Amino acid sequence: MLLDAWYNVYLYREGVLRTSSEPYDPSDLSKVTSHLTNHCLQKELSENFSKYEEGNEMFFDEFNR
Repeated sequence: MLLDAWYNVYLYREGVLRTSSEPYDPSDLSKVTSHLTNHCLQKELSENFSKYEEGNEMFFDEFNR
């Protein structure tokens, strides 16, 4: 079975980092917001969403500074 699929591909010069709202804790893998940077998970599950960076995102240039 052959499926025809078309995708839109977008390329940008500047990348974006997704950050977590909680400190990384390798001893407790149940803390989803310290391990996964998915926007929806961070927004719904963390009380600290956007506390450090707006929307838990920063551009590469900002991160490098």
